[in-house]
Amino acid sequence: MEKIVSAAIRMQKLIEDVLSFSRISSADSMFLFARTSLDTVLKSVLGDMEVMIESTRAKIHATDLPEIEANDTQMGQLFQNILGNAIKFRKEDTDPEINITAQLITGADITAPGHMRAHYKFTGWKESRRWDNEQFAKITISDNGIGFDQQFADRIFEAFQRLSATYEGTGIGLAICKKIVENHNGTITVESRPDDGTSFVIILPVSQANFDREIE
Repeated sequence: MEKIVSAAIRMQKLIEDVLSFSRISSADSMFLFARTSLDTVLKSVLGDMEVMIESTRAKIHATDLPEIEANDTQMGQLFQNILGNAIKFRKEDTDPEINITAQLITGADITAPGHMRAHYKFTGWKESRRWDNEQFAKITISDNGIGFDQQFADRIFEAFQRLSATYEGTGIGLAICKKIVENHNGTITVESRPDDGTSFVIILPVSQANFDREIE
């Protein structure tokens, strides 16, 4: 009976995550942008996660986060999924510690070949100078958890992909994060090493005015 109940709970969680992914992926969700304080969003998420944070003795440090044009509900889900993972994949003998930092950068700062510029559609942008002056928020979320081999960095953003069977989960959380960031014309990357923590880097445009709503 316990196994049946446990399996039913896992199936319910899977269905909920699949529905969340479906909603995030719908075309309508990409048009709901408004001026959003990421500081306010983060504080709300930390309030919702208070029980988990206290029970694991997690320490979360955050610098001031900027305001951007975004969907506040999706931004909340983005923070909650990444912070939840950071706490979940903690080391057994170490309290989880998470650092959230943010800085404003420009398009000129985004110079890596094949990086996110190739994934943008521009609305009436003819000169590179316009790109160079556009502002972006670069948000880094780092933890001191168990980490993983960097060769799996792309795989973790795929739906139903799990790197460890030791921890419960459906393998959809980070796929949702990637889709949310794509909905906002941004990018998300990750760097990690086994037993040496994980860092997520999220880059989002401050304004959505110069971007088509269609995502390639």
